Amino acid sequence: MDEKRKILIIDDEPDLLKVIKNRLESWGFEVFSWTTGAGALKQVLEIRPDLIILDIMLPDINGYDLCYKIKKTPEISSIPVIVATAKQEWQEDMGDIGRFAKADDCIPKPFEPDILFEKINKLLSK
Repeated sequence: MDEKRKILIIDDEPDLLKVIKNRLESWGFEVFSWTTGAGALKQVLEIRPDLIILDIMLPDINGYDLCYKIKKTPEISSIPVIVATAKQEWQEDMGDIGRFAKADDCIPKPFEPDILFEKINKLLSK
């Protein structure tokens, strides 16, 4: 039996986490979640997910900073990161800021599940 691909979602919105987690599990992924930036790097190191979905507006750290830390940590730097935000002003600059933070892709909130699925599959097939 094939091992399920692991996805870690780092987002502080419990309702959104539940919806995304349920959808990803229905697509056959093993899903982990974390609600703050504190300890998130440790979670990534422990779980070693195949992909991370990272909210930009966390209560204690900017998601771009966390993404940058993940990408600068050699043993986890190759894990694809999709950054997401609902903040309209940030959505306009997401691509530029995301590239600076070394994010692999970005998605504005709210997003269509099919678009997220496409992005996940694209990154996991590389």
